[in-house]
Amino acid sequence: MAYSRYTQSEFWEETWLEVSKNNPLGEAYRNPKIWDNMASGYNKSETDLSERKRREADLVRLLLDRGILFKGANVLDLGCGPGNFAKAFADCGAEVVALDVSPKMIDVLKRDLSTKQRERVRPMIADWQTVDLDREGFLKQFDLVFARMTPACNSLPQFEKILAASCGWCYYAAWAGKRIDTPLDEVWRHATGEPRNKANNQFQLIFNLLMTRNMFPEVWFHGVDWQKEEAISYSVDCYAALIEKVQPQLSELRHCIEEYLQPRAKSGKILERKQGMIGEMLWKVGEN
Repeated sequence: MAYSRYTQSEFWEETWLEVSKNNPLGEAYRNPKIWDNMASGYNKSETDLSERKRREADLVRLLLDRGILFKGANVLDLGCGPGNFAKAFADCGAEVVALDVSPKMIDVLKRDLSTKQRERVRPMIADWQTVDLDREGFLKQFDLVFARMTPACNSLPQFEKILAASCGWCYYAAWAGKRIDTPLDEVWRHATGEPRNKANNQFQLIFNLLMTRNMFPEVWFHGVDWQKEEAISYSVDCYAALIEKVQPQLSELRHCIEEYLQPRAKSGKILERKQGMIGEMLWKVGEN
């Protein structure tokens, strides 16, 4: 029966590999330049900042209550950004490897670590795709591998490494389904002449893949709708770093982006908005 294909992990592995061939945008987000540009603007001015901080605190509390996070736990914070969670995990007594592809994100993390947190957090600049688990001593090393809103899960080989690094639990969060991302969507069309392909399908692929491997994740969703103002120069830097990785042949890209944004700016600032659903899942590795 054709139905039986969907119950086999090979089907979802092949599907993910095929989808990845048509998702250059996913690979583009691995560009350190994108995250370097964003580093200075993290945790600032979003309209839902207080709500986001509340959700972050609730998630840490959930991991503590479930016994997944505990004093002495080894945690890999994959795509740690400025370290919001790495610092929280360290405050709970965990030993944390905080890994990010962006040197500037790691600089922000190092700058903001307290003296006690420095004893428990090991910052690491690396591209997860090229990390050698054997050489780093990461194989089955971590009680929790934590991957929240990171391009480190954009391909099947990268995800397999997440499973291989965990000896206990994994947490994953990503956009799920359609989302609004303005003015980036409009800038993309203006610069490339094509709609931006936001293939937010990793969440569904990972869920189905785990199910076929007898790992049963807990799943929950929450809506996101935030706005913030950014200087035109900042937005141009961020958008250009993303588009140039997908369409490197475009000439005068920065000028093209600025040409679109200038008439839409107010007092030299652009209003950015993101709206959509974020899915989260938590599972025990190897659970039968």
